[in-house]
Amino acid sequence: MDTDVDGSNNVRGAGVGLVLTSPTGVSASRAVRCNFKATNNEAEYEALIAGLTLAQQMGVENIQVFSDSQLIISQVQGDYQAKYPSIIRYLSVAKRLLDRFRHCKLTQIPREHNSQADALANLGSALETTNHMSIQLLDPIYDVLPLEKPTGY
Repeated sequence: MDTDVDGSNNVRGAGVGLVLTSPTGVSASRAVRCNFKATNNEAEYEALIAGLTLAQQMGVENIQVFSDSQLIISQVQGDYQAKYPSIIRYLSVAKRLLDRFRHCKLTQIPREHNSQADALANLGSALETTNHMSIQLLDPIYDVLPLEKPTGY
């Protein structure tokens, strides 16, 4: 399963874009508005974690994640250190989720190769919660997921 992820942050809020593509070419896309203030890096982690969570819920065992965030990919791969408390917590959750896959590869790609996830993330951040549209609101993912691995994984 290929997963393209992107996060967006602007004056209206934060959003997440996900594109999951099966080996047969079937894809599922999501645009999500975060219901909290987030930095761009926090939004990028929200996207990564949301993509990994959705893939896990779908029973995916092998995943390749594509992101245009060099910082996020480098932190997850251990090349860069996380310094801020919220980013350290995001990194911890992302690593725990990655451990649940039999095989996982993370690849940093140029922004222009991540245009669909980027557009979805921008849509998510631009949506206003007062609309009559159906939007999924997220709390910070590290507040929702437990800090310890559940038994049975």
